[in-house]
Amino acid sequence: MESSLQKKICFPLSKNVESYLEEYGRIIELPLSYESLIRYKDSFPLGDSLWISVMYSHEDFDEINKGLCYIYSLLKTEGDISVIKHLRVDRIDFCLFGNSNPFRIRIINNFNDNLIISM
Repeated sequence: MESSLQKKICFPLSKNVESYLEEYGRIIELPLSYESLIRYKDSFPLGDSLWISVMYSHEDFDEINKGLCYIYSLLKTEGDISVIKHLRVDRIDFCLFGNSNPFRIRIINNFNDNLIISM
């Protein structure tokens, strides 16, 4: 599993891009990283696909749930984090195929049980 994390080369931001992002307030420390999500403890297959649904320890899931809901609020509500109290992570899936090994996250609005996002 570890070797698949290094298939793509990461390039640092150029000074010009970093300066631009800083000037317009677009640099922010996020509470989670890909490495946080890859720490799952167990999984089960999702039908006949290459996706698996992953499970975390209770402590890890609490951190991941809060972090993903926070990131969602930054992306979808222009930073209005008051919506977090109505959000929860319903499911996290991981794709075992390809060179990027993406995660797909489903967030639910507890207020009305509407599916909010599936990425």
